[in-house]
Amino acid sequence: MKIIFAGALAALVLIAAAPVAAQTPVLLLAQDSTANGAPVLRDAADYDWDVTEMPNLLGEANLQTLSQYDAVVVWSNQGLSDPQSVVAGDALAAYVDQGGCVIEAVFSQYSTSFDIQGRWRTENYSCIAPTASNIYSSGSLGTVNQPGHPIMAGVQTVTVNSYRTGDTTLLPGANTVASYTDGQILVAAREDKPGRVVWVGWYPGQPAGNGGDWQRLFNQAVDWCVEQFRASPGGPYNIEEGTATVELDATSSRGDIDSYAWDLNNDGVFDDATGPTVTFDTSNLDGPSSFPIALRVNGPGDMEDIANTTIEVTNVAPTLVSEPPLNASVGVAYEYTLLVDDPGIRFDEPMYSVVAGPEGTVIDLQGVLTWTPPLEALDTEASFEVLVDDGDEGTATQSWTVMVTAPDEDADGIPDEFDNCVQIANPEQLNFDGDEFGDVCDPDDDNDAVIDADDNCPRIPNQAQGDNDGDGDGDACDGDDDNDFVPDVEDNCPFVTNPGQGDSDGNGIGDACDNDADADSIKDDVDNCPAVANIDQADLDGDGMGDACDDDADGDGLNTQREAELGTDALNPDTDGDGLTDSDEDGRGTNPLVRDTDEDGIGDGDEVAQGLNPLSADSDEDGVLDGDEGPLGTDPLNPDSDADGLSDGRELELGTDPVRADSDSGSVNDGDEVARGTNPNDASDDVATDGPDAGNNGNEPDASDDGGDSSPNTDEACACRAPAAPLVWDLSSLWRRR
Repeated sequence: MKIIFAGALAALVLIAAAPVAAQTPVLLLAQDSTANGAPVLRDAADYDWDVTEMPNLLGEANLQTLSQYDAVVVWSNQGLSDPQSVVAGDALAAYVDQGGCVIEAVFSQYSTSFDIQGRWRTENYSCIAPTASNIYSSGSLGTVNQPGHPIMAGVQTVTVNSYRTGDTTLLPGANTVASYTDGQILVAAREDKPGRVVWVGWYPGQPAGNGGDWQRLFNQAVDWCVEQFRASPGGPYNIEEGTATVELDATSSRGDIDSYAWDLNNDGVFDDATGPTVTFDTSNLDGPSSFPIALRVNGPGDMEDIANTTIEVTNVAPTLVSEPPLNASVGVAYEYTLLVDDPGIRFDEPMYSVVAGPEGTVIDLQGVLTWTPPLEALDTEASFEVLVDDGDEGTATQSWTVMVTAPDEDADGIPDEFDNCVQIANPEQLNFDGDEFGDVCDPDDDNDAVIDADDNCPRIPNQAQGDNDGDGDGDACDGDDDNDFVPDVEDNCPFVTNPGQGDSDGNGIGDACDNDADADSIKDDVDNCPAVANIDQADLDGDGMGDACDDDADGDGLNTQREAELGTDALNPDTDGDGLTDSDEDGRGTNPLVRDTDEDGIGDGDEVAQGLNPLSADSDEDGVLDGDEGPLGTDPLNPDSDADGLSDGRELELGTDPVRADSDSGSVNDGDEVARGTNPNDASDDVATDGPDAGNNGNEPDASDDGGDSSPNTDEACACRAPAAPLVWDLSSLWRRR
């Protein structure tokens, strides 16, 4: 058993927030001391109550606190003011509505400022009617009106002290469980609310005078009140119309519950939702109304309980959210459409009425107020008041005053007689062309005889409608007539696209639109250099591009920069006159400034024409310059012109004829003679054909018997001619290296 003593309501909520498991939380709430009453429960051997005492605080009861307990025991022995008694009664009724149980005792029925009021009294939550009668004598158990009732189980005798309530009257819905011998009600119970209520007819503040089974009876009354299989759907749930949803909470239901089933449409069938908590759509509920909800809980076997609650929907008054116009004109209908905000407007069709207004003011079913100011209302103020009623006693009003002025058909603050657009509001009175029509109603703002809808410059006269760039903006008002992203005021060719703004002659007229861009008096369409002044129109290479602007004026394939790098003449395609263009020489690697790059006596162009290498003085590498081979009659592309096995250069060294294979006409060519050691310039040594051996010089006979005497091994006479004189070449007249 656990007993908690708390001195204040706020602390009580915190302490009771986490009750000990397996204990039943019970609150002693009295307008009195609770010190003597607590042991009645605390000392009960067969029960484990978690008792909290809240003495002298009955008048401060609230639902949040009461909801922390399974049972609340209340009594009074001190006065309750009217506000306190109502606060207590409303809180206890709301607690029972959530399935809580209340045990009520003497003197909470004493009607002379001790009794509990509020809903507890007005809606019959108590079991006993209030009475001004008290009995100050002891009482004892008389009749057990419900012998099988659990509260009376095992109760044989009861005697109580001398503080009792007299003239006890049972209220509708309650039942008498047991009576005193004098007929006063000892125990009564009520089960027609979501939670149970028990009346015990003695004063708990002085239990010492009690005897018999009174303590058993009291504990069994609390136990019966708490230990029950009971559906508790919560509520009543109070909402305003227009609330989207409400959370239904049945967690205060008691007992071993297996299932929760809800009837949310009042059809008597519990098939709309399941579970201890349900989100219920209330968007279609109109207020004021009370919508019934029912909960069924089922437990083991055939245990079942059904309880009802309600959703109380309050009406929300409409709100006017529109603002009326504050000016009207004589003879012109003043009109104001009221706009209403009402969450229940789907159900509550607003009704409009004029509370106050000048004669002739009317308002229709749609909330449109109209009034036409008469002439006598000119320069006066008219006062109005309207009312909106939602039909559910919700209303809203709005009051305002209107200044009546001269006629102003378009309500722009400009009287019609001065307004340049009478039917279209234009308080600024803008008038571009200065005619009798303001811009907003003038069909031709620039007076160019082209209506604005078709005018590509509606504010600038341009009857011709020129549009150079075809962008829809006429030239007269187009800031960039050629769409080259250069504003016309900065563009040197405003009607010809030229984003680069080139101006070769600097005359302020861009090249793109200047007919003589280089100012050389030659028109661009015939000028061979339209961007470079060249009055002589010289065109050396005849390519149609004047020399002044031709990067290859001589047409040799080299641009001016390259010619400058090489040192060649930019106006002469063959600077050195060797038959090769400067570009050809640049490509071949020859010197475009020297006719004979390899100094072989033949110009570069001639060498190329003959197939010679202009970069090599001896193309065939025979030891004779290409330029010398011509006078000699040798082939500059053949190192051995006479094919005698000796290069042309070698033959010059030997004095042989480089164009005759057998210079001495001795029947043995020069190369063979040199190889055998004979003189290529002496025909006499050409007869003996035996090859030289180790012991002779080719003049001794050998096995071949060259002598023809059939004795090849004998000495034979050498029939040799005398040696011819060698050739002597005079090359002094030939080309030599410079």
